[in-house]
Amino acid sequence: MGIIESLIEEIGSNKVSLQVKEICDKILVEEEFKFEYKDFVKYLMEGPNTFLVIEVPGRTEREICFICLEREFSEEFITTVWSLLKKDIKNIEIKDYDIFPLKRAKSWEIKEDSANEILKEFAKTVKIMRGEK
Repeated sequence: MGIIESLIEEIGSNKVSLQVKEICDKILVEEEFKFEYKDFVKYLMEGPNTFLVIEVPGRTEREICFICLEREFSEEFITTVWSLLKKDIKNIEIKDYDIFPLKRAKSWEIKEDSANEILKEFAKTVKIMRGEK
């Protein structure tokens, strides 16, 4: 049995959204010490339908990216990539949301219906963005 399956067994709910949310909360606790740009992660996590944000290297040396697992509808999820140019980081206040330079660069629909498969699809994207095999 894998890690995700054992975590799902610990969760008392059969509802996929609740399973995914609880597992994402545990992953966030493990990942947050790796974040260099914590303020941006907090900003992206503000919405009720953003379940997890992982900081990853940018597609180029000039940017930083964040991968998000977001709920579109009650049991439908997407993976999004938000990017930010490193040169813009020095020039902004995190409270200044009107000119916030984060841009949604890409999004993918996750066509799975179980918490296990949803999280596996999200993990694949994280590995690709981190350059892992």
